[in-house]
Amino acid sequence: MVISPELARRWIEVGWQASDQVKKYVSEALNGRELERLERAAREKTGVDAGIKAINPATNEEIPVWVADYVLGSYGTGAIMAVPAHDERDWGFAKKFNLEIRQVVSPLSAGPVRIYDSINDALKKAPQDLESAIEDYEKIKAGEKIYTQYGILINSNSFTGLESAEAVKKISKKIGAELK
Repeated sequence: MVISPELARRWIEVGWQASDQVKKYVSEALNGRELERLERAAREKTGVDAGIKAINPATNEEIPVWVADYVLGSYGTGAIMAVPAHDERDWGFAKKFNLEIRQVVSPLSAGPVRIYDSINDALKKAPQDLESAIEDYEKIKAGEKIYTQYGILINSNSFTGLESAEAVKKISKKIGAELK
């Protein structure tokens, strides 16, 4: 989980006993305009381990909480459930700080032949497209490439095996979120 420096500041203001390192990071991250922060975050990920844990509401697993300036307090709640294997910004952050990158959506489908959605098109085009699709799949499995498409959930406790679209509905229902 990653929270914005703005949210961390609010927590500190209401009594969170954050470390000096967290307080310093929050102060430095909030120095300057939001646009500058976004530009800086695009170039280099920065952050600090908040030293606290949260519970993943979908899996009930304990996860670390980080403060990072690529999460904005002005967008949504100022907190994200990072999914590094499936989001470029989260992936870059996790790579930099050597955090776990757990694949939770697999390009494998329920069908015995289809590797992922684009492979049907690849088969129609040319054999090299199939080879490229297989290479991409191997990189995804090895954590060397992110996968941002729909697929089958893996490593997701009771949601493992569900198609992504169905899993989104079920996870949203479990955690009390509304789909828009």
